[in-house]
Amino acid sequence: MGQIECLHEQCRLVPLAMPVPKMDGAVVFSRCPGWQDAPRFFTCLAMAADSTDLLTPLRDHDLRLIPLEESHRDALRTACAEDTDIWRIYASNFGPPDFDRNFTALLANPGRLGFAIMLGDRLVGMTAYLRIDLPGDTLEIGNTYIAPSERGTGLNRRVKRLMIEHAFACHFRRIEFRVDTRNERSQAAVLKLGAHREGLLRAERIIWTGHVRDTCLFGLLKSDWAPWTP
Repeated sequence: MGQIECLHEQCRLVPLAMPVPKMDGAVVFSRCPGWQDAPRFFTCLAMAADSTDLLTPLRDHDLRLIPLEESHRDALRTACAEDTDIWRIYASNFGPPDFDRNFTALLANPGRLGFAIMLGDRLVGMTAYLRIDLPGDTLEIGNTYIAPSERGTGLNRRVKRLMIEHAFACHFRRIEFRVDTRNERSQAAVLKLGAHREGLLRAERIIWTGHVRDTCLFGLLKSDWAPWTP
């Protein structure tokens, strides 16, 4: 079976039905745009779009996003305790007394790539990539908490800008945000990023309080992205 020229740079083609060979740093991340011209479906392999590429430090002046680790436990516990009421609209409770159990679970979950949000030398929150779908080139940004002292300062948008641009640079084509319908502030913030409200997921999950949550689904494509400029 002959191969066709791939329209992606630095890619090669293999039949989808065959075992996909692994190359250093390579992952299956999308179907080649030239597959229609091939006698069989093909998968495009590229030296990018790897979840390990996502978990890297990101920086914007005094703002740093650092891969979350055990050394952040105490400082994040303190930050999360600054607003105990907000956890009622989160899927998990990172306020006392559940912080340590949920922090340990977050670190142990390979499907959630967490970051500590650092402003100067202060840890002021957390965020994460989750629902990472490499074959579909999609992921979600969520699990975001920012301490009360930094809300309304533009910090959240700066954090989202770093994460969005990094995800697109890693060849993800779609970013999702899932927000509790009761969280109107977060819904408004996501819309300001250029995301589209794509639907309502009714009774989508049961959160830690026992509340059956309705979830707003937002999607952001690279063509939607309206980057923040100083």
